[in-house]
Amino acid sequence: MAVVVDTDVVSFLYKQDDRGAFYLPYLSNQLPIISFMTLAELERWTLAANWGERKRQHLMKYMRRYVVYPVSVLLVVNGLKSSMARDDAVIRLRLLMAGLPPRQCS
Repeated sequence: MAVVVDTDVVSFLYKQDDRGAFYLPYLSNQLPIISFMTLAELERWTLAANWGERKRQHLMKYMRRYVVYPVSVLLVVNGLKSSMARDDAVIRLRLLMAGLPPRQCS
């Protein structure tokens, strides 16, 4: 069976935050799925924190355990889901840095 995993849960588990332990029983023996936007939000997180390439690659390696639910079949066939997530993250971060309220960046 599959389970959709929220961005916060992925973050808790990646950071080994104590709050992640609550969700582990729900993920056991499940196919973990994340949305395209979860990947984009995590990409934005790395950009906002000014992570270097090594640290970012560590996160991306960790993310391989999740299936990214595609926006469309075409995106999966062309292999664009990861690069589109990064583009979305860059655009949203630039909007936030320009002082736009978060509601205008969604």
